[in-house]
Amino acid sequence: MNLLFFLLIANIIYSIADPVITLLAAFFLKAPVNKISFFTWPIIRFDIGSLSCSIGWIPIGGFVGFRSTTYGDYDGHSTDKRYLEELSAFKRFVLAATSPLIIFLFCGLILSPQIAFVEMLEGCELFFRGAFNSVYSHSVFDSGNELIARESFGVVIIYCLTKFLGMNLLPIPPFRGFDLLWCLIIGFAGRELRPNPLFVSLSIQVSLVIVGWWLLALIGSIF
Repeated sequence: MNLLFFLLIANIIYSIADPVITLLAAFFLKAPVNKISFFTWPIIRFDIGSLSCSIGWIPIGGFVGFRSTTYGDYDGHSTDKRYLEELSAFKRFVLAATSPLIIFLFCGLILSPQIAFVEMLEGCELFFRGAFNSVYSHSVFDSGNELIARESFGVVIIYCLTKFLGMNLLPIPPFRGFDLLWCLIIGFAGRELRPNPLFVSLSIQVSLVIVGWWLLALIGSIF
């Protein structure tokens, strides 16, 4: 089994676990949830009570949508209505932080907290560094293949999860790290603020380009 297979499995696990944990945290905080989505470009839609559910055909990403009494229904992909005005900045931060924290604790339980933390930081670094340094990206692939050769299937998946966690904590849209950063900004400002739509849009487009580059580089390293 090659590195692409392990990354695909780990990404599927992360894309399911992240929205499910966020949904449970939202129920605990009594946040007005109305939607949960797994993967990108939905092809299957169904309802569980008042909760709208969808499953996409591209196994990347997932989100929880919220209902705002101020603005009506909106989902987690809306750049101008992303945050829950009815919750305090602290509760929003808890809501955004719960999933990364639980995933980190799970990875730390398997690998050790120190190793999980280091691997997570490397995940933050490799997202941008590898996109502009082909030598570095190929060294990452080589390290991944060496890891597959010496570790069990489950441990390799956990290592991959720490990398995805690190990337998801980048403080730019569309990653969870930006949600956390923005909650802190709102908390310190003491009033409702909105991120610049142009910045959000450009950041998402650049991130998608980098993800595409990594995918092409990974496929190229195999063939």
